[in-house]
Amino acid sequence: MSTHHSSPSPTRPERAWPRFWARQFDYAICWGIATGTAGLLGMASPVRLPNLLIVIAIGAMLVGVLHLVYEALMLTVFGTTIGKSVFGLRVQTRHGRKAEFSRFFRRSLGAWLWGSYAYVLFPLATLFAWKKSYDEFRLNGRTYWDKQSKTRVIGAVLPLWHLSAGAALTIAAFGMILMSLTAGRADNAAPSTSLTQSTPPPAAATESAAVAASAAAANSAQIGALQNGNAVFLPNSAQKSFAIKAPPARPSSNKSAEELAIWAERTYPYFVADGPERRAMFAWMIAGTRVGLPRGAALALGIDTVFSGRENGSGVCWPAELPPDRMPKEVASGPEKAVLGIRCER
Repeated sequence: MSTHHSSPSPTRPERAWPRFWARQFDYAICWGIATGTAGLLGMASPVRLPNLLIVIAIGAMLVGVLHLVYEALMLTVFGTTIGKSVFGLRVQTRHGRKAEFSRFFRRSLGAWLWGSYAYVLFPLATLFAWKKSYDEFRLNGRTYWDKQSKTRVIGAVLPLWHLSAGAALTIAAFGMILMSLTAGRADNAAPSTSLTQSTPPPAAATESAAVAASAAAANSAQIGALQNGNAVFLPNSAQKSFAIKAPPARPSSNKSAEELAIWAERTYPYFVADGPERRAMFAWMIAGTRVGLPRGAALALGIDTVFSGRENGSGVCWPAELPPDRMPKEVASGPEKAVLGIRCER
C-alpha cells in the first residue's frame, strides 16, 4: 500500500533550509564530540589565531568522517538524528519503511562526498557544494544521495520561528566550539594568560631571592651548585648530592614556558597551589634567564629541580647565590649545563 498520500510533507524546495540546518546541527555535535574526546585524551593543544584556519580546515575533514558514521548509525537505529529531530525530520525508504544500515551508509556517504565535497578545501569548496546541492534540490525536489539510495526525508513544514530558533541554536553551538578552540576548553586556556597569572609578581620574586641570599650567607655549607645535570653539595654539607632528572613525559625544554607551566600544573598538584614548590619553580625560571637560558629551558630546569628534590627526599630546592670560592668558570649553554647555586629545604 503506498504511503505517498499520507506523507506529512512531500519533497518541496522550501524544505531545503530545515534539511541544511539539521545537517549543520549534527555536524556541530560531531565537532563537540571530537574536541571533547581530544581533551580527555590529552591531545588538545593551544590554538593561536594565525593557525586557526589551518586547524579548522583539517579538522573539518576529520570531523566529516565522524559525521558520516554518526549519521548512518543514528538513522539505522532511530530513523532520525539529533539535528533532524530538532527540525522535525525523519529519513525512510520511498515506501515508508526504515532502511538498513548499508542503505543509510550509502546515503550518508553520498551527502558527504557530493553534498560537501568531503570538506576538502573547507570552506570554499564546501560552499560551492552546498550551492550546487541546493540548486539540484530546487530543480528535482530531491538530492542526489536520496535518489541513489532510494530514500526520502519527511516531516511537517516548519513555521518561521521554529526554523529561526533551530538555526540560531546551531550557530551558537559552532560559536561555542570556536571559542573552545581559541580561548581554551578548560584544559586549553590561553597560555600567555595562564603564565601571567601563574608567575609570581616581581615584588614576590625579589623577596624570594632576598630570602634565598640571606639563607646562603647564614649557612653557605648548605648551598650546592648545579653542574652538568647534577646538584652537587660539599662533603660536609647536610645535603647530599643528587642527579636532576626530568619528570616522566615532560615536554621538551624547547617548548614555550607557557606550555611547560600548563603541563606541570596538570600533572603535579603541588605546582597548582601557591606553595613552596610552585614559587621555587618560577624562582628557577627567573634565575635561569639571568644566566642566559631561554624562558622555556629555564622553567624546565625549575620543574626538573623541584621534582628531583622531592623524589630523593631533599625537599624543595631553591636557587641561591654561590659563594665566590665555589663560583665555577664554565658558561651555561643549556639547561643541563646551567651553573647556579641550589639550596634545599625539607
